[in-house]
Amino acid sequence: MHINALFVCSLIPGSYYIRFDELGLAVDMPLYLATSSLLPIVSQPENSVAGGTWWSQVTDADIIDAFKQARTKNVGTVIVTELHAQQIMALPPDSRKNLELIVLFDTKQALYDVARAWRSQCIVPIIAVTGSIGKTTTIDMLAAIFNVDRLPVLMATAHTHSVHDIALNILHITSKQIAAIFEIGILEPGDMYLCADIMRPTIAIITAVCQVHVNNTRELQQVFSCFSPSQVGIVCGDYPVLVSHFYEHPVVRFGLKNKNTITARKVTLFRDETGINKTKLVLRVYDYEREIILPGHHKALVYGALAASALAYFLYVPFEVVVKGISAYIPVSGGFHHYFLRNGRGFLMEDTHSISPDSVKASLHAVHAIGSPQSRKIAVIGAIPDLGERTLFWHRHVGRELIKTRSISDIVLVGDDTRSIRSVAPATMNVWFAAEWDEAQGQVQNLMAPADNVVLVSGVADHAITKLVAQLV
Repeated sequence: MHINALFVCSLIPGSYYIRFDELGLAVDMPLYLATSSLLPIVSQPENSVAGGTWWSQVTDADIIDAFKQARTKNVGTVIVTELHAQQIMALPPDSRKNLELIVLFDTKQALYDVARAWRSQCIVPIIAVTGSIGKTTTIDMLAAIFNVDRLPVLMATAHTHSVHDIALNILHITSKQIAAIFEIGILEPGDMYLCADIMRPTIAIITAVCQVHVNNTRELQQVFSCFSPSQVGIVCGDYPVLVSHFYEHPVVRFGLKNKNTITARKVTLFRDETGINKTKLVLRVYDYEREIILPGHHKALVYGALAASALAYFLYVPFEVVVKGISAYIPVSGGFHHYFLRNGRGFLMEDTHSISPDSVKASLHAVHAIGSPQSRKIAVIGAIPDLGERTLFWHRHVGRELIKTRSISDIVLVGDDTRSIRSVAPATMNVWFAAEWDEAQGQVQNLMAPADNVVLVSGVADHAITKLVAQLV
């Protein structure tokens, strides 16, 4: 089972299909023969793949340049509007060699309609993961569980948050996969309902609600909007705003508090024989319990393990497989990943995957909890994005948290927005400022002791921050 031109044109009224031969001339080919796979499908022409499909979303002024760019990638199928099809037909025949053209009245609305229809015939479980933080960690741990038996799973994460991207990824579900996992970020009001309506998740989870996103709680809860009374939703029970809400379907809670159904006991931080920081805990899922070890000293890893375990339980994954998968999990680069510093000078924790006030505070506490009393602890903190008019407030909020992490001796702030952290930092901490990440690298080098350093790098991942980490490890 795969998406094809026959499915698209049969579904969308007024659409039609044209096939071009090796000379770029239209050939008479009946629609019922157009059953070749359209995958992979992209909406950006520069991302086109040889033999794949470019589903155009561009404006009238950009269509020819975008079409030529897609064709340089040897794209096999192009989906455009009637007007754009006419412009493509006016080009020299050479530009249309061995091309398939699908013509629709409205390519954006048609994408949603086709995705909704494709979803309705898919029989694989569809898992929706949303929340302020912890989404990617949860999905990666769930993927590690499926990977124990090398089961094929569609994963739509990180850069595929929008309704548009989710619709595109729905079309990539085939009969070869046993499940599809979708990460849904904080969207515009109403978008979550549209996502839920298109994807109709089999099961969904809300991982967390940060203080900065508390006003978006109702939007997050829309992930359950299309649930039937028999479907199970999963929420983090450590957030009162999630557990106090009335749900029209069963809800299971996970978290560190005892009232949760899926929780962790005896959480212990330690360093193994190779010097790697790890976390040991007893995972409890209903009547099942087992000790597991996670690679790192970060609370987000614990919550990710609990969230993934909750999802796996309701997907009927055996508990032994869950334990084996989570134990084999390796953090992605930027997601609380630990590196050894050069010349045995200690280690570095990188937190650059998904930055928010809560994630920065959690990383500060993770650094505070590790190392020896003699360790030199340095935190390099970049500006937190997407805070709007409350940028000053939330950076000060992070600064006030430093009173609880006073084993960190030095703070290096990067970017103008971080200056407000300095005004509320404890007087016992040395606070330094760098306008850019390049400047911060030199300051960190000067601050490090000859040995036993613990360095946190927290900021939005880009070339400069990647270069800083590479210079230190």
